[in-house]
Amino acid sequence: MIQPQTSPGPGPEPSERQPLLSGGRSGDIVYHATPESDSATTKHPVDQTVQDVEDGEYEEAPIREVPSGFWGVVACLLIGVIVANIDTSLVMATYGQIGSEFGRLDDANWMIVGYQLGLLATQPMYGKLSDIFGRKALLLCSYSLFAVGCLWIGTSTEFWEVVVGRVISGIGGGGMTSVVSILLNDLVPLRDLAAWRSYVYIAATLGRSCGAPLGGFMVDTIGWRMSFLGQVPLALLAIFMVSFKLNIAVKGKQREMETFLQRFQRIDFLGAMSLAASLSLFLIFLDEAGKRMSLANKLFVGCGIGTILFATVFFYVEAYVAKEPILSLRILAQRDVLSVYSALGLTTGSQISFVSTISIYFVITLGVSNVNAAARIVFGNVAHALGGLMAGILIRRTGRYKRYLIIAMSISTVALLLVTIRWRGNTNIFETAYIAPSGFGIGMINTAAFIALSASVEQKDQAMATSGFYLSDNLGFVVVSSLGNAVLQMALAKRLDVRLDGVDDKQKIIRDVMASIKEIMGLDEPVRGKAVKAFVEALQWDHGLSTAIYAGSLFIVALFLREYSLEGR
Repeated sequence: MIQPQTSPGPGPEPSERQPLLSGGRSGDIVYHATPESDSATTKHPVDQTVQDVEDGEYEEAPIREVPSGFWGVVACLLIGVIVANIDTSLVMATYGQIGSEFGRLDDANWMIVGYQLGLLATQPMYGKLSDIFGRKALLLCSYSLFAVGCLWIGTSTEFWEVVVGRVISGIGGGGMTSVVSILLNDLVPLRDLAAWRSYVYIAATLGRSCGAPLGGFMVDTIGWRMSFLGQVPLALLAIFMVSFKLNIAVKGKQREMETFLQRFQRIDFLGAMSLAASLSLFLIFLDEAGKRMSLANKLFVGCGIGTILFATVFFYVEAYVAKEPILSLRILAQRDVLSVYSALGLTTGSQISFVSTISIYFVITLGVSNVNAAARIVFGNVAHALGGLMAGILIRRTGRYKRYLIIAMSISTVALLLVTIRWRGNTNIFETAYIAPSGFGIGMINTAAFIALSASVEQKDQAMATSGFYLSDNLGFVVVSSLGNAVLQMALAKRLDVRLDGVDDKQKIIRDVMASIKEIMGLDEPVRGKAVKAFVEALQWDHGLSTAIYAGSLFIVALFLREYSLEGR
């Protein structure tokens, strides 16, 4: 059993404690790690469960204190989180108009897919690379890539150039979120980490809430290009603030003596490239599956085969070849890590699948404007931030996290079940409010799941595990939301075929509606009423799937996730 660090006598020299304020300007954070030769005494007690603590088997270690001036550093870090989330919601609101300007409306979703390609292909690498080159260097690199991507998009003259810019932005965006979490994990005591994580979610919610209306305003006034060019100064501000405010010492004697070339040689290039290729092909596979899932579609089949081949190469390399894997199979094989990753991915994907249908549901069933429909999502965004904040407060006070994961998943499951049963086309304001508990639940889940992961792995594996955390979150987003969309499309086709039986031009109407659900609004009564009923019935299948997945995630956490003590770090 891995033993926690015991309470010191006279104590080590200040340079061996972590974290502390040392040197530099007032408020700078300097991270000093214990030398590697002493690492055995600083590992996190992953084998020490809460029950062990209650039975008196746990010898309490000194608790790290959050140093003064830390709020200023966190504010610098959160600039990147806000900008990344502004960008995401901004593009979701404007990609159709941008695609139309280039005459590529049918390919406009590649602005979203391109960002996800860059994100998924590189996000798993940030943890290990930050161990090799340092957190600050990787964070600055992320901000720089994001700024270059936005500048590229804002000056593009061809649609393919816009997509390339989105890929570059995605590569930077992956580090802007994951490295911030890695830094917080380094610098904050585990029991306090939940509270600090909740501030990250508040910043993310602020960014998401501002992005869509800001993008719409710019498209209608000064043009969509400024919505991207305007993000460049914000990224440069983040670079400046982190460069001068965040001061992180070299971690360990080995890295202190290594040259850049020696660090470069430690990178697992084969594992990184095989994982990037597998995830990129998988994303294209899902995109093609949503358009034309057929064996005659060579791109669909080729990407499916390529995904499996490169994934096989990746697992072989990580298991038998790589000296320093970018995503160790030793971590992935841990029961608690797998429980967190799977539950997080499934719940995130289910929530996105639900949220993505809210606006179109109210536009079609109630005939409200797009702005009116989108405003209802604010219920969920605000509740999301409050859920994360509540989880942070409760975990900090009690030192427990599993119970709050179970409670949060139960809240979201019940909320989505009510949506499935009660959203029948004449939804009133009280039933619209079901969005709020669903968002509150996922906010709690995100915070508590991160603490569950951090408590389950050793300190030396935290950065790598955090990268996997974000990878599972984004994989869940693309996989489950794609599955939900496929279920919606299949159910809609079947319900339209039944509801429009006997209607003139039935097949043409079905084709038009399947191409764009908003075509329902242009139909004459009573055909429109029948099509709306078909759409509501199809949505029940989609929402029912999200409810079932939430329930499955609840089962995984309740049965497989163990709870560890949060003391001693």
